Amino acid sequence: MKKNNTFYNLFVFVVMLLSISGFQQNLNAQTCPIATVTCSAPAISSAVVDQDFENDPINSVPAGWTHQAGSQRWQVETDTESGSTGTDTEFCGTQMLAFETSGTPNPTSAYIEFPVALSGIGAGIPAEMGFAHYMFGGNVGNLEVLVSSDGGGNFTSEYLQVGPDQPAANGGAATWTTVTIDLSGYVGSDLIVRFNASTSGTGTSFQGDILIDAVQVVSCAIPCLITCPADINVDNDPGACGATLNPMATVSSACNNPIINSFTGTTDATAEYPIGTTVVTFTTLDDLGMDVTCSINVTVNDTESPSINCPSPINIHLDPGACDAIVDYSLNATDNCDLVANSGTLATIAQGGNGGGFI
Repeated sequence: MKKNNTFYNLFVFVVMLLSISGFQQNLNAQTCPIATVTCSAPAISSAVVDQDFENDPINSVPAGWTHQAGSQRWQVETDTESGSTGTDTEFCGTQMLAFETSGTPNPTSAYIEFPVALSGIGAGIPAEMGFAHYMFGGNVGNLEVLVSSDGGGNFTSEYLQVGPDQPAANGGAATWTTVTIDLSGYVGSDLIVRFNASTSGTGTSFQGDILIDAVQVVSCAIPCLITCPADINVDNDPGACGATLNPMATVSSACNNPIINSFTGTTDATAEYPIGTTVVTFTTLDDLGMDVTCSINVTVNDTESPSINCPSPINIHLDPGACDAIVDYSLNATDNCDLVANSGTLATIAQGGNGGGFI
């Protein structure tokens, strides 16, 4: 099913939060929404493809897209190169994909295509493609969208615009045509979507443009959710400057990737956690490659006091005529954590002897 309507650079959209009442949020929202799908909870709308050409170098082929060999008509632009034919106002952002319709030396038609991964989506799940186009000029031909589900062996035509879609040149405020294409019949397969553009003649001057922007494919996905345990607050293990713990996060059934924790950098968070508070972040990836994270505080309290081992009482006899004597002794202090410094006092009592009294 194909829908075609005119867009006047005004779009208003509401992203609704997923709630008990069944409202939906967009898991991976489009930059400039055109395509929409209705999902059944707990699934929510998610963009499988969202290409607005903003991150591609000017005069280049978009990253991940394939250009027909021998033709350089399709390339990313900020404005049209044909005077009084196309618009310099993009549908979305400041860059777009342009096909120059001048004739020679390039071929009179050329395609550009991109992959769409729908093989992980089950039967009965909706999928829709959306994009915007602007076509005007004396040499503008047709724009066709074709879809292949067998790796490019065969293509099915899903949309055809014959000739310009604009009644006159528009170099000011843009009037773009938005298109949606139902791809629900292709779910379960990986696709190649092809834009094929043509000219109506073989002129050599800059005569027309076919412009494309905001290419997107959306479908439904159950969000990958991660749940952390409650914050941990424990005393140190006896004799240890920390506590051996094994905090574990859990994920929903829609998560298909391992959980990595920031403390050990592995899937196993079992370790001795130091005295004090450590923030541990658990991270997994959803099927779209987006980070899903949660964090907890792990607090270990040092409740073990240091200990000191004093020597046994020492009795000495002063030398004749002496009032004191040098005595060697050692003290041993221990703690479950490293001691910062050895400190303290020792009282020495001298009794009797030649002088009597206390020293």
